[in-house]
Amino acid sequence: MHLSPEEALDLIELKMADCERQSWYDHIGSCADCAFEFQEWSRFANSVKRTHLLSAPDPIVASAKRICETRFKTPEPRPLLRQVVALIVFDSFAEPAPAGIRAGLWMDSQVVSRRVLLQTDDFDIHVRISKVEDHRELFGQILPRDGGFVKDASVHLQNEEERIGSAELNSLGEFLFTRIPDGLLSLQIDLPYVTVISALRTTY
Repeated sequence: MHLSPEEALDLIELKMADCERQSWYDHIGSCADCAFEFQEWSRFANSVKRTHLLSAPDPIVASAKRICETRFKTPEPRPLLRQVVALIVFDSFAEPAPAGIRAGLWMDSQVVSRRVLLQTDDFDIHVRISKVEDHRELFGQILPRDGGFVKDASVHLQNEEERIGSAELNSLGEFLFTRIPDGLLSLQIDLPYVTVISALRTTY
């Protein structure tokens, strides 16, 4: 009978009964193979104890505990804004201007302008699309239907799924996009409490 690894570790860690432990000590004294096995497992047990390692200083331990105990506030999701669609109620390329609407189509040798009026329940959005030499520009103004000016808003212009530009309003609620592409565009106006969207075709 020879010393197994499990028995060697139990002997080293004093996990067996005194009588059994003494019996193994007597056997090791007379068996060279078991004596070698016991020495090898003793070296292994001493190497994994790592008695040279020191405990972290108390201030470091306290700091680590504070970090682990800190509760980070989960950011609250921003509520989804209400979305409304602005309808085209006038287009100077499609019809003459009714009473009260700004001049419809204006031309000179270098500039051709098209006027569009978009409306929601709360806003009138006046848009002018101008062809200036070799490019088009889009100028607009957002006017609350109850008076005053809109100042806190961002305006975005998209071509299909790609955003091609953004603009901020000035103190009169005006915005400008230069060198806009031809085709069907989407106008999006982000206000603090509502998002207004509308489709605009720059060419016919």
